[in-house]
Amino acid sequence: MLSLTFGLIAALCWGLHDFIIRILRQPRGIYASIAAVLFFGCLFQTPVIVLNADFSKMPLLALWVSVLSGSSFAIAGIALYKAFIIGPIRLVAPIVGSYPVFSLIFSSLNGNLPSQIQIGAVILIVSCAGYVAASKKTDQDFSKQKLAIFWALVSSFCFAMSFALGQYASNISNQYALLLPNRISALIALILIAKCLKQPIIPDMSEWRIFALMAFLDAMAHGLVISSGKLENPVYASISSSLFGLVTILLASFFLKERVSPNQWVAIFLVFVGLTVLGY
Repeated sequence: MLSLTFGLIAALCWGLHDFIIRILRQPRGIYASIAAVLFFGCLFQTPVIVLNADFSKMPLLALWVSVLSGSSFAIAGIALYKAFIIGPIRLVAPIVGSYPVFSLIFSSLNGNLPSQIQIGAVILIVSCAGYVAASKKTDQDFSKQKLAIFWALVSSFCFAMSFALGQYASNISNQYALLLPNRISALIALILIAKCLKQPIIPDMSEWRIFALMAFLDAMAHGLVISSGKLENPVYASISSSLFGLVTILLASFFLKERVSPNQWVAIFLVFVGLTVLGY
């Protein structure tokens, strides 16, 4: 149950993080924005690491797995931005939010076979969360929908891969010691990709307060999902954290006055029913 709670808190953090992205100016492009968030995330996590990390209990395998997890997280973030730039929300969000499907596959490969009830609960969560995102009206052009679907699938797969690898590393090592290499590897991977594509990587620091807030939310959410590797059923954290899209829609409905239809409210209720079933 604690793993599920960690995931829900992560969903709240990422939902607010994505809400800020939607209203934030990005004059230097997506790579610069992501780089700023990752950089501030490193700064926020450093005191926690210094006070709690035990590097003597970190096997070399855990370090390399953590590096792979961070690199996967960077690719997932890039693909997420690209997908939303190319395609409409109702097409992209359900695909990105379906990463718990990949998480369950990875968990099954590790020998943790889910029950039929758990599979049903996951299907209910993913399908209802996807409906809420997909049923939002948009006037965007669908001519590039195949490319948007590709990037959304890349993002979904890499998010699941990042969480699975991070939780595995956390389970065999000290989770605090893994936070910094995970975040630094994500930043390095982002910089290398941006350099290869000749994209600007230096952010507009006039928005540094916003970047710092986003970094705090992202670092807390990612840390909660990764640290759940030492808890029972860590895959639940990955599954419940996928509700960040719902949180973003609810925030947009409240603050930006974007209408949520009665059918969407029913779907939101069913998501929490699925989470209740999954928690027990």
